[in-house]
Amino acid sequence: MLSCAGLVSTAGRCVNRGFLRFERVISRRLDRATQALGPVFVATAIVLIGLSAFAYFEAVYPERFLRDDVPWWSTALGTAWSCYVVLMFSFHYYLAIATPPGNPVGPSAVATYKQLPVVGQLFLSLVAPKNDGGHSRISTADADLSTYEAKGRLASESHDSPPAASSRNRRPGDSARSERYARTCKKCPPLPTGSRSPKPERTHHCSVCQTCVLKFDHHCPWIKGCVGLHNERSFVLFLVYFSIACLFAAWWGFDPAWKALTAKYSDDPWNYRTPRLIMLLVEVLASIMGLAVTVMTLSQLLLVVRAQTNVEASDNSWYRKVAESRGRKYLNPYDLGWRDNLGEFFNVGGARDGKYHWAALLLPVALPAASDGWTWRKRPHWQRYTIDPEDELTDEEQASEGEDFDD
Repeated sequence: MLSCAGLVSTAGRCVNRGFLRFERVISRRLDRATQALGPVFVATAIVLIGLSAFAYFEAVYPERFLRDDVPWWSTALGTAWSCYVVLMFSFHYYLAIATPPGNPVGPSAVATYKQLPVVGQLFLSLVAPKNDGGHSRISTADADLSTYEAKGRLASESHDSPPAASSRNRRPGDSARSERYARTCKKCPPLPTGSRSPKPERTHHCSVCQTCVLKFDHHCPWIKGCVGLHNERSFVLFLVYFSIACLFAAWWGFDPAWKALTAKYSDDPWNYRTPRLIMLLVEVLASIMGLAVTVMTLSQLLLVVRAQTNVEASDNSWYRKVAESRGRKYLNPYDLGWRDNLGEFFNVGGARDGKYHWAALLLPVALPAASDGWTWRKRPHWQRYTIDPEDELTDEEQASEGEDFDD
């Protein structure tokens, strides 16, 4: 009887290992396919957006704003609004693609933010904090990077505290898990010294990019990379302005699309270079994308006001259940309240905080992150409402010396 039970147990483990091995193989192939198809996704998006923009400015815009019965002020407002929205979503889409999300070590640990030529620096100076607090935190990042790398490489070999921002960059509420040591990633390739790559809090390993990403949110094939600390603001602002553009294009394009549909059977001819079929397809695309991207935008903004990433939202749901099962209460340590959460995410707020003006959200400017990816502002007394280290949902990690937790 025992031998039969042992045989069944062994067979079960073999089957389970087989499924896990199959899952890993499929997962790796899907990850490689996603990475390889990244440029295809971006090219597809650019072609569709370009085609829609051509149809809008060649057919929808004249039909809506260049008729004889349209007042001049309506034409002026329509022209300015159309150009503004296109500029904003195009600028932030480019930034989301071109700005590395950031990883703990390496060239992309400190991001370089590109501004519009000629007017970019002017716009930035209009919204920059008077005390230059934002610039000081970023300007010292290059100097601190070598410190991060050195401490990160030694994190698993010494009892030093985890890498933290310099005292010049620290603000009230910043924390670096003062009683913890920096974890290291088992999936990232070893550093030149032979030690593993450091993995600060809120950092996760992307299986597609094969690297750790600071404040990892998700891998997006439409930007050919990850959404992380340094490009998350541009990604969210792209969603906001793109959803607005799609909704307005669908609304203003309804009459031209109806005209294109009925032109063959009416006395009102179709006098535009945009083929009628393309006009109809663009209207359908704008309507569908307007609704879909709006839902996605609201979902991302909800995460922002709750100070969560997509990964953390799933993890925090589990942490709350674990805490409740033990008669405790779990609260997101990074949740400072919706207003401060928005300010931290977009790096905007009052000048006394060293942040940029809220008007920056309405201008085509690239703002640096409020955090360096190693230290984070946390709610008061956050230690009372957190969970034990061994209960954390993590990637494959290795504890530093002095820290024990289950793999």
